[in-house]
Amino acid sequence: MSNLSIANDSKSGKYLTDQKDMNNDFQIYFIYLACKGKKDNEWDLNSEMEAEILKMNKKFYKMTGEKQKFKLDYRVDGKLDIPFARLDRKCRGGGWNNNYPGYYL
Repeated sequence: MSNLSIANDSKSGKYLTDQKDMNNDFQIYFIYLACKGKKDNEWDLNSEMEAEILKMNKKFYKMTGEKQKFKLDYRVDGKLDIPFARLDRKCRGGGWNNNYPGYYL
């Protein structure tokens, strides 16, 4: 990630790195990704992404007869840990190769 990109994406409450966890157990970790040159919809700041993830976890809990939930990565302040990353490439019309974000990160 270039310094210019980091400077443009730095905002109060936006995390660009993993935050200290509530526990050291295995957890599902989400990252909010944006393509190079695309608008940041700030789903990490406006709690949009967190709301969708929690809704998914509630649905999973119901589907398992209220026996299981996904173990999510929470910060020490009790909020989901959802750091932001901007890719160094523009997205193609049909999306990017699904392997590229993992390679980039």
